Amino acid sequence: MLSSERNNYKPLDAPDRTNEGPDRAAPTQRLVVRKILTICCCLLIFLIVAAYMALVWIGQSQGTTSMLQLTPNMVLYCTPEDAVDMDNVTYNIWWPGCDYVTSMQNFTDGCLEPCVDASIMFDMQKLNEELPSKLVSYPSRTASGFETVQLQGLWLPADASKFPGPRPRIVVQHGFQANMNEFRQQFVAFILRSLGFDLLLNNFRDHCRSDHSRERVFHWGDAYPFDTLGAWDYAKDDPDGLLGGSMDASKVGILGFSKGGFNTLNALGLEGEIPGVWVDSAPSEPKTVYGYGLELFLKGYGIDFLTPLVLEPAWAIILHNGRAAGVDMEKHLPATTLPLGPDTKRPVYMVQNIPDTTVPKREAEKLKQILEKYPEKYNLSNVWLLDKVCKNVDHCANHLSKLAEYKYRLCSFFASLFDLSLDLCLSPTKDAGHTGHSHQGHGHGKKEAESAEESEKGKAEKADAPHKDLLYRQYDVPPSAYPDPVDYDEPTVTRLTWHLPTLPPDKTYRCTVEGRFETNTSVHWWTPLMKSGPFVVERVPPPTPPELVPVAELPTPEQEKLLARLTPHSNAWLAVRWPWRVQGRHVDILKESSHVLEYCQSDALQSLRDPSAEPVNTEGETAMKGRALGRWHEAKSMQICFVHFVKNEVVFELPPEASSEPNWVPVLVASGLWPAEGEPEPESVHLRWRYRAGLAELASTNSCLHFSAASGPVRTMIAQPGAVEVYMAVPERASRLAGYLHWNAWRGSEKHQFSYRILSNQKKSQRHVRGVLLWTVTLSFMRRTASGQFCCCETVS
Repeated sequence: MLSSERNNYKPLDAPDRTNEGPDRAAPTQRLVVRKILTICCCLLIFLIVAAYMALVWIGQSQGTTSMLQLTPNMVLYCTPEDAVDMDNVTYNIWWPGCDYVTSMQNFTDGCLEPCVDASIMFDMQKLNEELPSKLVSYPSRTASGFETVQLQGLWLPADASKFPGPRPRIVVQHGFQANMNEFRQQFVAFILRSLGFDLLLNNFRDHCRSDHSRERVFHWGDAYPFDTLGAWDYAKDDPDGLLGGSMDASKVGILGFSKGGFNTLNALGLEGEIPGVWVDSAPSEPKTVYGYGLELFLKGYGIDFLTPLVLEPAWAIILHNGRAAGVDMEKHLPATTLPLGPDTKRPVYMVQNIPDTTVPKREAEKLKQILEKYPEKYNLSNVWLLDKVCKNVDHCANHLSKLAEYKYRLCSFFASLFDLSLDLCLSPTKDAGHTGHSHQGHGHGKKEAESAEESEKGKAEKADAPHKDLLYRQYDVPPSAYPDPVDYDEPTVTRLTWHLPTLPPDKTYRCTVEGRFETNTSVHWWTPLMKSGPFVVERVPPPTPPELVPVAELPTPEQEKLLARLTPHSNAWLAVRWPWRVQGRHVDILKESSHVLEYCQSDALQSLRDPSAEPVNTEGETAMKGRALGRWHEAKSMQICFVHFVKNEVVFELPPEASSEPNWVPVLVASGLWPAEGEPEPESVHLRWRYRAGLAELASTNSCLHFSAASGPVRTMIAQPGAVEVYMAVPERASRLAGYLHWNAWRGSEKHQFSYRILSNQKKSQRHVRGVLLWTVTLSFMRRTASGQFCCCETVS
């Protein structure tokens, strides 16, 4: 036993050799592999971060170059070496499908077809040669913090012999890296001049013939809106007397392409007198234009999924570079400037090409959402989405690819905006402007006589022929996808509802509905769906004057409900019957109403006597003083409530039982009748209803329907009765009391009624007064001529 233990004995400090052998190197190899994997992971992370930083650097470098740095395209066709003017601009610039054109014969081979026929280009050249043109100079609009630069534009009036003045004016604003001589601006100028509009083709600073800015970079939303406003001011005011005189602001509109449309919307928000604008392929912000280009760039390498990761840091660097150069590209954006506009429902027409590779279709949706946020400020006439490319040009070439429809829509919009007849929009596209470039020889005298006779005969036949219908107004519903059938036997039925516009009375109309269908092969056709019979729009009488309601007959607690919602610090208020629609919440009733209450100060006072009584010479009730002379204002606060004068109740939400009980009266309570800041509230006013609509709708509405007749003088302040001085004498005889009381009453009142209450002390019920007490009331009036409101009254009992 001892020998066995001795053999198994091992000193404590003896080395452990149990791991010696072939398997001893395994832990060391695993450690080395672990270190190699760690190094590889670190290198991979480093490479990913480096590649990401490289993408960001490349993105911001290309973005800074393309979005900020000026290019030679801005002065293309504008230098003396180019020698381009309106006489030769048609055949001296670049056109889609034709490249750089050097003569009119270049169009004869059909290089622009099927977009534009060659004969139209000859018409354009002839119009440019026959009509005058003029280079004009004007400053950008002065604004705090922005440099005022001298701009130069091209004034292109219409044919004065065909369209005698004064003619409406339109400012055309070019887009990114373009100028007034580029094909987009020149072709739309040809369309608009042939329709009878005078044009001013504006150049941004640093573009074409305009002066240089001190920053010498693209400004985007920084100073460019004030360049557009400077051109609009010049077209409106004509300070140099070169345009034929000043023009009312409601007759000067703006049309903008791409970045020009972006700044046109900015100008619309900054200037409340611009009547309306037409924007073609406008972005909502410069970041979107850069981001879309970056996405297409990365898509070429199959890594477009990295666009959101690269866009934000790259754009932040681009913005920083722009601010370092002295411009803030996001200083003015439609999302921030459009909310600044007035509540006048100014019309806006938007055009967007779906396959656009410069400004994506989603930008039109963003702008539409921004404009629809403010229905009281803007009336989005239409968002016209096209799916057409003209000779591989997919950006801002809609007026070439869809010339006929574009021209008609453009003409209809500006004709409606400027209150013109739509007859000028019905001419064929081929005949736009002039008759063409063909020449015919002169015939002999006999042939001329025969031709004249046939012409007179044709005119007579045309006069005897029945009149054709003229298009008054066209409304296009936004396109939508074809509904998916739930079952082959029961397809989905979609119901569409249209509201007819306000039509001038005493005329005969017909309504037609057409549907446009599109197949997968992009084949379009229009199909007539409905044609109504003729109907006559009868004359509608104007609204009746506002009608007061007897809220003074309500109990005091119910009156307190009304007084609790008045404007703070206001002592004047009115309550009139609300004759318009009352569906929905009381807050939405005022927002969606077609009319609004207005007041003006009156020198007369409301009659307090019985209307059926004999007339008396009451001061303040003469015919001269009872007229409504203006100025008209809206109250600072207006509330809708519902009053039941039988139950003497006041509520602010229509109760459910109102559907079966017709005695609830909608009442409009107006307060805060300050005509201007610092002026007191009037004691007497006249009231009227005003039709609340935009300029375009008012122009098509009979003027007698714009306002109701004014009411007579209405008091706005009610003197609350209050005992300011009381005297009571109790003589020894308990059967007689003597008292004096002063109170306030309206001047012109003839009757007063008082109520006396006798209060007895119940603790002294043992004492009885024998006999009958006879109470007499004597009223004496002392009229105060110094005050137009109060009289002093004395009571003796």
